[in-house]
Amino acid sequence: MHEHAMEKMLTKLDMTQGDYTVFQKYMDNVRREVRELRVILESVEAKNKERVWLKNQASGDLDDTKIIEGLTGERAIYRKRGEDDPEIGLFQEKPKRMNFVFDLSASMFRFNTHDRRLERSLEVALMLMEAFRGFEQKFAYSIIGHSGDGANIEFVTPGKHPKTEKEEFEIINKMRAHSQYCLSGDNTLGAVSHSVKEIVKEEGDDYFVVVMSDANITQYNIHPNDIARVLKSDDRVTAQMIFIGSLQGQAEQLQKALGSQATICSENKDLPKIMKALFLASMVK
Repeated sequence: MHEHAMEKMLTKLDMTQGDYTVFQKYMDNVRREVRELRVILESVEAKNKERVWLKNQASGDLDDTKIIEGLTGERAIYRKRGEDDPEIGLFQEKPKRMNFVFDLSASMFRFNTHDRRLERSLEVALMLMEAFRGFEQKFAYSIIGHSGDGANIEFVTPGKHPKTEKEEFEIINKMRAHSQYCLSGDNTLGAVSHSVKEIVKEEGDDYFVVVMSDANITQYNIHPNDIARVLKSDDRVTAQMIFIGSLQGQAEQLQKALGSQATICSENKDLPKIMKALFLASMVK
């Protein structure tokens, strides 16, 4: 009976038993984080609230409709421009646009046995695809890779988000294969610059660029000041570097140089908290 049910499910998913087993192994490592991230995504509010006249203020422009109240001693007879306090569940007119830029360079595959950096990257990609499922109108997200082969290798684009487990599994398999067979080299700087420029070409409620890196960039003569410059190149974009791997203190040195725009994520369970901090940072910009 169990075998029949399993066979029926695999047929529906269009996956082999082996693929499904591997996929579930990835899912088991991020299931809790997916739930946490979905709660955060559900609670994120629209940033661009409508500016209206706020009445019953103690200062501002005199409200003509409150003149009589003023004669009787009422103080809250002014009005001023401000953001309307939206009702719960207010529709977000434009999606928040998010680019997730993954380091898929050859070093990710080479040093995977050291700290599981590639495996953890694939788990993060799966976590994002699972968490954003159903929120596509609220968040238009992309998953992009970079390596010695190029600075903008697309795996997921807005409007073409994966809808099934099979599609998600195919994406992380492509990401793994790319890291295994790509040319040596690093395109971190070009990837960040391209992503920040591209993301604002379409109107959105807010803009985020999140860059995953193994911090193995100094050997390519990439200076932290150059990374900081492209991360800050557009005030509309909240950009963050997340280091998920490190050799000989590379990530720690880069984090110190980049300050608040860099975070070390040594365990995937920390990613939902990092994402929440990003949303909060954007709301106060």
